[in-house]
Amino acid sequence: MPQLISCATSNGNMYKMDRCTNMALKAWFLANMQYPAEALKLKSQEKFGFIAVVDTLGKLSGLEPTKVMSSECAMEAHRLVQLLLESDQTWISGQQGRKKVKVQFELCVEFNVADWNAELLRRQKMLEVARQDSILKSPKVDSLPKKGK
Repeated sequence: MPQLISCATSNGNMYKMDRCTNMALKAWFLANMQYPAEALKLKSQEKFGFIAVVDTLGKLSGLEPTKVMSSECAMEAHRLVQLLLESDQTWISGQQGRKKVKVQFELCVEFNVADWNAELLRRQKMLEVARQDSILKSPKVDSLPKKGK
């Protein structure tokens, strides 16, 4: 199966590489997600599948939905998938034996309230760290000299 290149350090263990790729994609989708407010208010949780293709050069394409998509979450899932297509995510192409092959597989975008709440906490911590870091790095301002001296 195709793998994200960032997961290739799993010492060739295909199970670990598959798991790493799935977890990395889930984290990437969450980091770029904007959970629709109405869906969040209703605690709506949905999962959307997309048929994806990774060619022999490791290029991602396709990303066609597996079912009709009409909800707010569906529109956000579609936006995320388009963003993924435009991103610089690098893939290792699938192989059959030692030959690189084009592989079609299903990619899922999941809207889960518990995961979203954890993502909001992660984002808040990142903002606090960035704010603290900028305070520490800001130059000290010496008091200005008084006039007449």
